[in-house]
Amino acid sequence: MRIPLHLRFRHISRSTDDQQLAKTVFHLTGLYPKRISLFKAALTHSSMASRSKDRVPHNERLEFLGDAVIDLVMADLLFRKYPNRDEGFLTEMRAKAVSTKNHSSLSQRMGLAQLLQFDAIHQKTQLTASMQADVYEAFIAAIYLDRGYDAVHQFISQKIIGHYIDFDELERIDENYKSRLFEWAQRNNKQVSFELVKIQHAGAKKHFTLALCLDGISVAEGMDFSKKEAEQNACMRYLKAEGLIE
Repeated sequence: MRIPLHLRFRHISRSTDDQQLAKTVFHLTGLYPKRISLFKAALTHSSMASRSKDRVPHNERLEFLGDAVIDLVMADLLFRKYPNRDEGFLTEMRAKAVSTKNHSSLSQRMGLAQLLQFDAIHQKTQLTASMQADVYEAFIAAIYLDRGYDAVHQFISQKIIGHYIDFDELERIDENYKSRLFEWAQRNNKQVSFELVKIQHAGAKKHFTLALCLDGISVAEGMDFSKKEAEQNACMRYLKAEGLIE
């Protein structure tokens, strides 16, 4: 006998917001949340904690865990899909699948970014790609803590792969801008280096700004929470500015 949806959420508090969030989680994942507090934290930015005297759970720790869980699931799925490909190929494919850009896009398309709660001081225009990616990663951690690894594996393999991520399409995408920049520089006898411009703190995270230098001259800057991604962004900006890529 099929249990009515409202009866499946009897364990959730009677708060209208909690009940609505539980239904949202169910429609996104097909899973009934047991601990709605995990999903509330996943959808709460650290700026909400900074404005309150009370300790408000937010998504920084969940993002850390979710990132690792996603890496494992993607590694497993790729390992099984490509039994005859080497480690280098699998590593590159995983990097594409779990990039900040890809996670940010997932967050937007699933509607998670729109659910993020943050301080009014942070305007919508400041909802960065990294913040959006963090929401997706924290949401995955919430599923993991609430329902376990198998539930996360099932969600990603059935709800994400095919609907939002196409491995065959990822194979055709070349987003290694740093590699392309080095190839161009070698052909044109240019010396490539990167310099750290500044480090900004965003909660418990560090936000890096790096400069791409050609023959010792700064030609572009890139920013991200990862130095490697910041380098990639700097290379992408220069390649686009010079018309070397679209």
